[in-house]
Amino acid sequence: MIKQHIKKGKDKAVEAAKKTARQVGEELIEIPKQTVKEVAGNTDSHTSPVVEAMQQKTEEEELRGRQSTDEPVKKLDYLEKELEELRKKRKLEEEQKKLYEQQEMIGKEPTPKPLLEPPAKKKMGLPIFGKKKTKGTGEMLKSKK
Repeated sequence: MIKQHIKKGKDKAVEAAKKTARQVGEELIEIPKQTVKEVAGNTDSHTSPVVEAMQQKTEEEELRGRQSTDEPVKKLDYLEKELEELRKKRKLEEEQKKLYEQQEMIGKEPTPKPLLEPPAKKKMGLPIFGKKKTKGTGEMLKSKK
């Protein structure tokens, strides 16, 4: 789309250059004719109607040319600004997405699970309802004496 606008602007510039070249060529031919007339004795300070018409045309075309070349340039500038804004917006969205994903990863990090202790072996035999009496060592008996 931008390439089309550039191409149109280029074409308009080429056309304007061709018109200007033609007008300059015509004026270059008209100037010597006018000077010959003035030197020959026609001392009218008025310019010929052809020159006046050409001057008016050139002024009008310059105004139109400025307006017509300004319009695509303005539109192109506007589109470039809009494109830049969209790029910034997309970049911001990608950054937000990355931050969100990082936060999700932090929240979903595997927490260390407590180690499960193997269950104790079941005792075989009769249940004991009191404390089991243990035989003390001789050291304990000796220390009390």
